[in-house]
Amino acid sequence: DYLLKDGVTEEGSAPVRSTASRLLQNAVGRTVRLYFFEDEADMDLYNTDCTIMELEGSWMKVQTVKKGKTIEKLIPVSSVLSLEYRED
Repeated sequence: DYLLKDGVTEEGSAPVRSTASRLLQNAVGRTVRLYFFEDEADMDLYNTDCTIMELEGSWMKVQTVKKGKTIEKLIPVSSVLSLEYRED
């Protein structure tokens, strides 16, 4: 966070947020499909639409439904390569 100046403020200035943080913040509450770096793939979320429930620093809470069961996971933002917005 310090290197990206995400949440770091200088005296008398407003917090600076990275572009990635702003984009992810806009995805909260929306249905997305997450794509992971190959070595960090999450099999519960692979090829599945999910909803980003919360974004807190370098972690995000996501929710999906598989086989009629709701799954909630806390995943590191750094494991996400990209995301695709799905129809709401």
